[in-house]
Amino acid sequence: MFQQLKLTFALILFMSFCLESHAASDICKTCECKNNETRIDCSSRGLTSAPQPIPPNVVDLDLSYNDLHTIEAETFPNLFSLQTLDFRGNKIEEVNEEAFRNLSSLESLDFQDNKIMQLKAGTFQNLSKLTDLDLRENKIMQLKAGTFLNLSKLTDLYLQYNDITEIEVGCFQNLPSLKTL
Repeated sequence: MFQQLKLTFALILFMSFCLESHAASDICKTCECKNNETRIDCSSRGLTSAPQPIPPNVVDLDLSYNDLHTIEAETFPNLFSLQTLDFRGNKIEEVNEEAFRNLSSLESLDFQDNKIMQLKAGTFQNLSKLTDLDLRENKIMQLKAGTFLNLSKLTDLYLQYNDITEIEVGCFQNLPSLKTL
C-alpha cells in the first residue's frame, strides 16, 4: 500500500511538472521567454488578449503595444511571483476590479497610453507591495474614494494627461509612502 502511494505521488509530481513545462513552452511560442520563463516579453505581437496559460513562476510580464481592450477577472490566476506588469500602449478601456486579485507580489503596474475612462474602487486593493502605478495618458475623468485602497507602499503615482474633472474626498487617503503624484 505504501509503495503504491509513493508511486502515485511520484506520478502526480511528474504530471504537474510536465503540465507546467507545457504551459511555459506554449507561451514561449508566442512571446519571448528569458531566464527560465521568469521574464516574458509579449510586446508588439498584435495580441487581443493575454496569452494563456502563463507559467506561475513569471516575475516580469510585458504585454505592451498590443491590441488589448479589457483586462478581465482571472486573467492572471496564481501568478504569486509576478513583480512587474506592463500594459503600455494598448487600447485598454476597462479593467475588471478582480483582475489583480492574485498578484500579491506586484511592485510595478504600467497602464500608460491606453483608453481607461474609469477605475472602480478596489481595483488595486490586493496589491499591497505595489510601489509604482503609471496611469498617464488615459481618459480617466473621475477618481473615486477607494480607488487606491490598501496601497501603503505606493511611492509613485502618475496621472498626467488624463481628463480628470472630479476627485472624490479621500481618494488619496492612506498612501503614506507616496512621494510622486
